[in-house]
Amino acid sequence: AENRIRNTLANTISGLSDGTVNLKISLGDIRSIKVNIIGEASMPGTYTLPSLATLFNALYEAGGVSDIGSLRSIKLIRDGKQIADLDVYDYLLGGDQSVNVGLQDNDMILVQPYESLVKVTGKVKRPRIYELKKGETAEDLLQYAGGFMGEAYKDNLTVNRKSGRMMTVHLSLIHIS
Repeated sequence: AENRIRNTLANTISGLSDGTVNLKISLGDIRSIKVNIIGEASMPGTYTLPSLATLFNALYEAGGVSDIGSLRSIKLIRDGKQIADLDVYDYLLGGDQSVNVGLQDNDMILVQPYESLVKVTGKVKRPRIYELKKGETAEDLLQYAGGFMGEAYKDNLTVNRKSGRMMTVHLSLIHIS
């Protein structure tokens, strides 16, 4: 915008095109928008945000997701239609900036509850608890965990599965390269 204004005014203001006259443009009174955050946010409610706010700005204002909130399915609803389904892993692990959608007045953000959590321990680069979507595999989980460390024994994977009141242990000999 600054270059466009400079080029337009350069015809009428001498010294603007050769740099002897400086031009600086800034935004002053930015309007506010109201956004509703519902579902499993830490502090759901209606928030007044600057009109340039994004989905991440709104989530930050609401304190992030609650203990049962999903980082993998945060829906942006505008005029009764879903326009985005944010998967925070795309941003955190892949650097995908396109998931940080700009907001408009009266948008609604719905934080879904998580589907399943998996704890990864052992010789991986990022041992922690991860959220998996339906259809994701152990290979996806290993990618989220940053892969194996150099000293990892890759031919043995132990899976503890909790179903109902019972805990089962499955030992599988695999080789993930």
